This record gives sequence, structure tokens and C-alpha cells, in this order.
Amino acid sequence: NVAELFILNAPSYSSSGSNLTFISSNTLKCDNCFVFIYTYLSKSTNYGINSNIQQNNEQVKHTISILVNYGQVVGAVIDNQWDELNQNYISNSEIVNFNLDSNIPTYFCKDPRPDVCDETIVPVCNSDNVEFSNSCKACKDKNTKWYIKSTCDKGYAMKIIDDLNKGKITKTSGPAIILLIDGLE
Repeated sequence: NVAELFILNAPSYSSSGSNLTFISSNTLKCDNCFVFIYTYLSKSTNYGINSNIQQNNEQVKHTISILVNYGQVVGAVIDNQWDELNQNYISNSEIVNFNLDSNIPTYFCKDPRPDVCDETIVPVCNSDNVEFSNSCKACKDKNTKWYIKSTCDKGYAMKIIDDLNKGKITKTSGPAIILLIDGLE
């Protein structure tokens, strides 16, 4: 509801948007982070408060990714190029000024998808929790709906094993250790 209400009241949608459609959602690597992907139709190719309605009345499809952290919208990117929170264009779709410690920018793949990618290594994790060496390779995979610029989060069991191997107790491994000890008694 938080993501949808944000979009409905945001300048880009409220000025000329219609037909808001939920596409997908997922949890992210950061604590209490969720991503929601929506599409909507608009009579404007522009964004924000100054969206000009097209003369020919044709509708344009836009995709918006919403990041929710602890119940608040902390990121909103339209078509990988417009920062809806700060109402400005993103000069490079790979750089969004979120705090990467808690809020991970989310990107969706544009059509047409790439056929050839370079070997640059900037790890990304896709919507299926598959890690790729860069965003181009992630989007080349037809199963990728969106990606984050980060390595994929390890599964619950792997986190516990890593913690135990490092001799540390975290909020992930603590409950498992208590269950193990309890089960041994």
C-alpha cells in the first residue's frame, strides 16, 4: 500500500498517469527493504511537476521501481532515468545517490535487451537472486525483471555457516545456535 499510495500521489503519475499496474515485488539485501515494480500509462513523455501532455493524446508506458525501507518510500526511479523523490533526471542510470548501506537502488531492464556485453565486473543480483558480473549480462538474461548493484544475499543456512566459521553470533545465526544447543541437550 505504501508504494502504491506514493505513486498515486507523486507528481509524475498524478499529473497525467493512469492504469497503474503492479508487476512484481521482492525483498532486498538490506534490513526490512522491499522493491515494488509498477507500470503506468501517461499522456506525457516527461516526468514530475512539469510533465507536458502530448498533443496527439497518445499514451506512453512508464516503469517505476519503488524502494520501501521500514514502511517508508526511500527510492523511486521512473524508466531508470528520473528520480521521483528528488524530482530530477539521473545523469547516469547506473548512479543513484542512495545510501548503499541501507537502501539499494533498483534498476529494471530496458527493451531491447542487449545481445553483447563487455567483461566489466560490477556485480549485480537479479530478481531471481542470480548473480551476474555486470548489469548488461543480467539484462541479457530474459528472466531478469530487475537488478540491484550488489552481490546476491546468501541464503539463511549459508549465513549461519559463515557466522559459525568466523566465530561470531549475529541476529541470523543466534536463534539457530540456540536451537542447536537446545537440540543437543
